[in-house]
Amino acid sequence: MLLEIQFFSLAGKMHPLIVHLPIGILIAGFLLQWLSRNGKNPALRPALLPVYLAGCVAAMLSCISGYLLSLTDDYDESILGTHQWMGICVAIISFILFLGVRGLRWFTPFTNIIAIVLFGGILYTAHLGGTLTHGSNFLFSTNAPEEKLNSFIPLADAQEAVVYSDIIQPILQDKCYACHGPHKQKGKLRLDGKENILKGGKIGKVIVPVNDPEPELLKRILLPPEDEDHMPPKEKGQLSSRQVILIKWWLDQGANFTARAKDLKQNDTIKKALASLQKATEDNTGRINTSAFPELPPAPVEIIDSLKRSGVIVLPLSLSVNALSVNLINATRLSDTIWSQISRISDHIFFLSADGKLTGNNAMAAISTLKQLRNLSLANTMVTDDAILQLQPLQELVTLNLTGTKITERGLAGLGKLKKLKRIYVYQAAINRDSMEKLKQLLPGVTIDTGGYTLPVLITDTQVVKPKKT
Repeated sequence: MLLEIQFFSLAGKMHPLIVHLPIGILIAGFLLQWLSRNGKNPALRPALLPVYLAGCVAAMLSCISGYLLSLTDDYDESILGTHQWMGICVAIISFILFLGVRGLRWFTPFTNIIAIVLFGGILYTAHLGGTLTHGSNFLFSTNAPEEKLNSFIPLADAQEAVVYSDIIQPILQDKCYACHGPHKQKGKLRLDGKENILKGGKIGKVIVPVNDPEPELLKRILLPPEDEDHMPPKEKGQLSSRQVILIKWWLDQGANFTARAKDLKQNDTIKKALASLQKATEDNTGRINTSAFPELPPAPVEIIDSLKRSGVIVLPLSLSVNALSVNLINATRLSDTIWSQISRISDHIFFLSADGKLTGNNAMAAISTLKQLRNLSLANTMVTDDAILQLQPLQELVTLNLTGTKITERGLAGLGKLKKLKRIYVYQAAINRDSMEKLKQLLPGVTIDTGGYTLPVLITDTQVVKPKKT
């Protein structure tokens, strides 16, 4: 009996592999039939019969394996039922099409219509399968790629954020909903919403607010990736160290679903992790918040092409706006021509990375024209205090990276007119640490990050290496 159960379980898990066979074979048959319709390409007609026969057999095997898979996992019943019946219909229609191509007089006159119906059935069935495994509207989603990768939006003020809805829920949505969301519930566990989280699954409750010293949810996250109970599974996208730290902090504070960050205890590590959520950079958030960007016409193609030929990386921030990110890392020299071209598309540049010793004081005049700039990186450049004062026209600037520069407290004090500036990185700059308190008074509301901090080592950061057995 145990052997039979294992066999059926294995056969069900083969469904994601088997299901691609009928899709590919039947679509190939549809293309062959379409190319040979009305007497065209007669040499293709003999291939239709074996192709549709193979597709029909593969569709039947896919139906069987899909049914066995449905017994081992928990899916949304309504979508699962429709998906199963559509799969059966595809198998039946493919068999009817085979009979029509073979010459059965009842179906032969309608083979082209049947093929079109079959093609539409395959698409809809695949759509339902994608919804079950990858989330709602997976196949036909019209969202831009960056909107599907991550649901997190940079926070205006992390301390005012509701910890669960603004920080924890987006993490769970990106990393957990595929297996524990509204359309699929492995182990009968759903992690979408307070009621579902508190309800738990087959293993019992995953968190018990207030009095749970070691919640099951955290245990699974902190297990080594090679452990079969580790979550997310090692073949899935893993939680970052910052995400693990924030989830652990939320659980340690009682898993409150309504509390704001400022109301919970925070050490320096948590404060830095929360502060990083305010940065609208692709590296830290996985998504750029472009909702506040103005509507712009496309930047001139000839200027962008010229910059690219000079080694400048020019990328769109989003498919929905004509905002650009410019990176000079690959440029071998920064001529006046390059800076002039950058100035000509100044309204389109929102992120600029001009790191390295090629950037000097002569670049400040061009950079000061980038009135839409939100993020400016001048790490390890030769810029001095007097030149940095030319950045005062950049009233939209939010983040400034001066790591490894010769900028002193005199240069920073001159940035007080940048009303939207929230964060300055000065690690290994020429800043006198004794003047930090004075700088904080001159730059209220600005976080001056001096770097040099370390994050705690988590069990998920450690790789266990064992000697080979002799």
